[in-house]
Amino acid sequence: MKKWIKYIRTLPSKLYDRIIHDIDLILSWKREWLDIKKLEWQMWMYRYRIGDIRIIFKRKGNTIEIITIWPRGDVYK
Repeated sequence: MKKWIKYIRTLPSKLYDRIIHDIDLILSWKREWLDIKKLEWQMWMYRYRIGDIRIIFKRKGNTIEIITIWPRGDVYK
């Protein structure tokens, strides 16, 4: 099991539900509804912000892969 899956299961249920909902939006690429930014240091990599939580994902063509979900200060290390 991926480390970020274990992490989001420890979050309060309201935040967990929002993350799951927003992952669905990311996977359907509803970019205009979300705060998505391209990462300059990595080709095809993006970040999505939910408060202090960051979702880092890769989009290449029509394929989207969630890389990690972690608190802001730790996600870029």
